Amino acid sequence: MMAPVHFKLEFIYYLGLSLDKEFEIKLDHPHLPRLVIKFGQEMDDKGKDRKKPLCTAITEFDPPPEIAKQLQDTSASLSTEVKNFLNQVDRRLNEAARKTIRLLQWCQGDAENKDVGTFTRFAYSSDAVVWRAVPKVIYLNPHVGILLQMISDKVVESLRTVWDSGEEEPLAHELFREAASQKIDRPRSCVVMAVAAAEVGLKQLIGSLIPDAKWLADNVPSPPLHQILLEFLPVLPTQFRVGGVIPKVPEELLATVKKAVTMRNQIVHGKSPKTTKETMREILTAIHDCLYIFDCYSGKLWAWSCISYGTKRLIQKELSLTASNRSQAAQKRKK
Repeated sequence: MMAPVHFKLEFIYYLGLSLDKEFEIKLDHPHLPRLVIKFGQEMDDKGKDRKKPLCTAITEFDPPPEIAKQLQDTSASLSTEVKNFLNQVDRRLNEAARKTIRLLQWCQGDAENKDVGTFTRFAYSSDAVVWRAVPKVIYLNPHVGILLQMISDKVVESLRTVWDSGEEEPLAHELFREAASQKIDRPRSCVVMAVAAAEVGLKQLIGSLIPDAKWLADNVPSPPLHQILLEFLPVLPTQFRVGGVIPKVPEELLATVKKAVTMRNQIVHGKSPKTTKETMREILTAIHDCLYIFDCYSGKLWAWSCISYGTKRLIQKELSLTASNRSQAAQKRKK
């Protein structure tokens, strides 16, 4: 009986920060037994750290006997049948790696989606020591965003939880990263897509928490975005709490969202509102944080760590004022 064959895909990825240690995630996959995704540092030929973040996707399984026999004969050239088999494994590892990167972006708080071409190495081995390379060029899209956490055990555990649940990254986050990638070259498109991301994210949240309202959210004209955030979001049936209280979108963020909606409406009607760098940063940060507040409402408590410090501070401040007002009202009633 032949031993299992090992397969691995390596690529340089870009998430804005280097790692201070390696991370390894074991994931269940229907076609890639014992799938492991590793995040570490690329080494040069002499084993020295080159300070480039390296993602490695590894699997091992028993190929069909006729395929396994050819793979173990390192002196022979590969037949078309074997090449097709390797391309299939390569594609599946690539898809698994892409999904992991997308989920890591989501769990880490990444915001942008710029195209980054990287040279990728795909190889196989009979002993996981000596590898036979199958050259391949693959393009990945991860990039640094507005708020980015260091890849930590907590972030990795969040990714594992999302992976095991079978969820994909929400469309709202995809739209937002696409918007953020255009903030310099195409600011008008950036504003339109960013507002669309917030609207899509809010409708998806309402549909998930109140299934009976999904049809209305999808088909009936909605009030302005900032009005829904102010009046409807706080009454959604969420289990998310901060200090025992359901947090609201802070007033400062509501004002920014209202500004963004006004700019979007002007743009789609042919006007050209002023889009300064500061305005774009303010809008993108507000909508970025709104999307992660939606994630928190939907039960993904890890998303709280992806919200900016400034927004968290505003939320805590408003919660403190609410608690103080309630205390004063209670004291007046006692008198």
